[in-house]
Amino acid sequence: TCEEERGKVVLQIGTADADRAVKVAKLFEKDVAAIDVNMGCPKSFSVAGGMGVALAANIENAKKILTALKSAVSIPITCKIRIKKTAEETIPHVKELVATGISAIAIHARHKNERPQHTPHPEVIKAVVESGIDVPVICNGGSKEIMKHSDIQKYKDLCGASSIMLARAAEWNSSIFRKQGLLPKLEVVKMYLKYAVEYDNTAPNTKYNVQNILQDLQDTDQGRKFLSSESMEQICEVFDMKDFYDEKQAEFLKRKLELKKEMKDEPPA
Repeated sequence: TCEEERGKVVLQIGTADADRAVKVAKLFEKDVAAIDVNMGCPKSFSVAGGMGVALAANIENAKKILTALKSAVSIPITCKIRIKKTAEETIPHVKELVATGISAIAIHARHKNERPQHTPHPEVIKAVVESGIDVPVICNGGSKEIMKHSDIQKYKDLCGASSIMLARAAEWNSSIFRKQGLLPKLEVVKMYLKYAVEYDNTAPNTKYNVQNILQDLQDTDQGRKFLSSESMEQICEVFDMKDFYDEKQAEFLKRKLELKKEMKDEPPA
């Protein structure tokens, strides 16, 4: 149901302005389970706009945003940050943010100048947890250490966190969440393509996601053929899903014509 789907989705926003953040939150309040503010993105476009990790140096604005959101909407508000260089610097920062009334905080175990190739610092997250944070702490930044399902619990325990957030590990193979073990990459690609076609995803975005799954398999005959594809139809053809693609396109066209007829037959207001 729509209510069940709403319960599964958290909307993450990048913002440096409390008023604009509230306007966005109100737009989606009835469609998502919670609003998360990304205060950890280190990308230049984010930092240049005062968003992401730039908010670590502007704690007053960060608190203003969270406080405004908390007052404006009825759903939970959370945020995601990066650690500072030491636990001693990170703990008071976290406590100030938590004091705004947020429902949880996610912490990436690298500081603002570190990237995925750098070793994370789970011990800093553990120190934060042990300092007495009274909301759930979600650990992040351990994808390189997580190659199979059992690694998820190991990293969570290493951080002492309430739960764990995965991004790149899930992009590489979403079956990382299967207790029974990883599925073959090509099987995961086909499962993903079904969703991409059913929801009319764009070819460039689909291609990017499939590349993340394939990784070294791009250097095969099938992989090279995939890399030369330019449309959803061509991508599906590479993975023997052309019939599925054609079937869905026919459904889309039928629905489009039905909607056009409904609009034409609808009497003017």
